[in-house]
Amino acid sequence: MISVMLFLIVTLYLSFTSDALSLPATSTTPIPPYTPPTGPPSQDKIPHIIFLSADTGGGHRASALSLNASLTTSPLSTSFTSEIVSIWPGGAWPYRDLVEAYVHLSRHPRQWGFLYHLSNTGPYLCWMNGDTVLRNVKRIRKMDCWRTADIIVSVHPTMTNIPQILSKQPFYTVITDLGSCHATWFSRRCSRMFVASEKLYEKARKRGWVRRSKLVRSGLPIRPVFGEEGERMGERFGEEGKRYREEKKAKLGLKGNGVLFMGGGEGVGMEEYIWGVKRSLEANDIKSQIVVVCGRNKLLHERLSTSTPPPPKRTIIKRILRRPKVESEPETGGSVKLIPLQFIDNPQEYMVACDVLVTKAGPGTIAEAASLSIPIMLTSFLPGQESGNVDIVLEANYGNFSTSVPEVSSIISNLISDEDLRSRMSKNAEKIGDAKAGERIAEVIWEDYWAGRTGRDFGKRRRWFREAWRRVRGLEDDS
Repeated sequence: MISVMLFLIVTLYLSFTSDALSLPATSTTPIPPYTPPTGPPSQDKIPHIIFLSADTGGGHRASALSLNASLTTSPLSTSFTSEIVSIWPGGAWPYRDLVEAYVHLSRHPRQWGFLYHLSNTGPYLCWMNGDTVLRNVKRIRKMDCWRTADIIVSVHPTMTNIPQILSKQPFYTVITDLGSCHATWFSRRCSRMFVASEKLYEKARKRGWVRRSKLVRSGLPIRPVFGEEGERMGERFGEEGKRYREEKKAKLGLKGNGVLFMGGGEGVGMEEYIWGVKRSLEANDIKSQIVVVCGRNKLLHERLSTSTPPPPKRTIIKRILRRPKVESEPETGGSVKLIPLQFIDNPQEYMVACDVLVTKAGPGTIAEAASLSIPIMLTSFLPGQESGNVDIVLEANYGNFSTSVPEVSSIISNLISDEDLRSRMSKNAEKIGDAKAGERIAEVIWEDYWAGRTGRDFGKRRRWFREAWRRVRGLEDDS
């Protein structure tokens, strides 16, 4: 009840107070009132585009970079400047610790699931929206981006409510989830909202009450290099595709079949599966190589570089008895080569060269893998947020899901040894692979820009409320 009352108070405050959210002047000259453009912008003006994002995983920043590249190469494009901005550094607790909290929760899925489902409720959203406004709006509205930006694009769910209240420029929300998403995405003040799937479209309508005129089914934006690489490769198991893949293997120093492990920017949750797959391949006498993108996980990179498995886990009884840990000895020999990498700027080339991708159910990685038609093996997902992504892969039948190390190892061994099975899964991936989503989003944004549109239909509603309130008080309408 308290959260609902708080939400109503904040809503009334924002609706009836015309000067509550006005930007502070930087000089003695007052900022003139905002008036929507009546025609196309000047050809001499260089637009400035702001991408709102945070480094909670690599997907949000990757989507921002993908959209920036698509906006640059679009036929409707013009010269523009851009930057990626986060509104939370220096903010109130706990919002200022957003990145650190993500790193902790991504390593503890049960805690993530509890917080996700708790915060994905109506009362919590009402409280959170009111709390973020009351405790952060004064600092956030002083940021220069609200004055310098001509277009604002949000690719992060925590940067939709306050920015849409403060901004008077065209505001676009690009949902970077694939099969399921959090309700914080559905702030209805945006100009347009881009969704990746029919499931999210229906959820935006039912849960967010977003109008159909604002929703655009665009697909999930991925970096243009994936689309370009897919076009050059063609059909993965065709003659041209096989020849192109062999060239990529030679360029990257790979030979024969390959398994690619990607664990996101933190590189967590892969080690048991890596060693399980290695032993399974060697037990079946399958010559192969395992390429591992370790990201920030320096310990994993060090162990794989020396072929040293992780020490066995101690049980609770052993911990109580304080028995010393048993250090693992490096493994020598074997028919499977480990190739650890840190951060790479050409993941598309490794996806082309390798035969199977093992990863968690991140939406961006799934979309990128489908665009290059590589069979995928999912080993984990963040409860709530990524559970719908697993369903999309399984329904399309271009990948598998399991959390069991022996089962994952067995599936990978079967895939590596069965080219026909990989070919069928690759063709299924081609049916849902879509590398043109960024181009479609860029086209809509530029069309709105050149038409002088703002898309701020909600602003009319707020002005109507203010005008009605002034009439009730007998004041002259000065809006």
